[in-house]
Amino acid sequence: YFISDIVSPRGMATDGTFLYVTDADVVDGSFIGRVLKVDVSTLTALTDNDAIQIQDKEDDSLASASIQVGANPENILIVGTQAFVASTNDDNVSVIDLSSDTVTNTITVGEEPYGLAVDSPGGVPTTLYVSNVEGNTISIIDIASLTVVGTYP
Repeated sequence: YFISDIVSPRGMATDGTFLYVTDADVVDGSFIGRVLKVDVSTLTALTDNDAIQIQDKEDDSLASASIQVGANPENILIVGTQAFVASTNDDNVSVIDLSSDTVTNTITVGEEPYGLAVDSPGGVPTTLYVSNVEGNTISIIDIASLTVVGTYP
């Protein structure tokens, strides 16, 4: 499948029902970063992989939400009912409530955040790690308070 109107896909994550794709596009003359919530449940594996089937996320009812986040969103990580999105140009991480498809918090981190990882001792997510490419640091975020509690090195 080729979803024709996902312009610049970068990171992807799934909550088991939807596929969340970080993307950047020009909308109404402005460059925006966004997360597209895509329902791919109707897309089944194609046999005889010799043709491309083009899908349109709006016309084919694949997109159920477009959530605006910081500039140049790269990676996305889903932790429980929240998604965390690293936006490299804004030096922040957007926190999305997946039940309402809204940004509930924006956390300032180091320069050009890119990679995301979570620590879940005993199965309980407690800490989010964010790699900051330009700053050559790792921001450490307490998930309960959504605050930066440390930076390494």
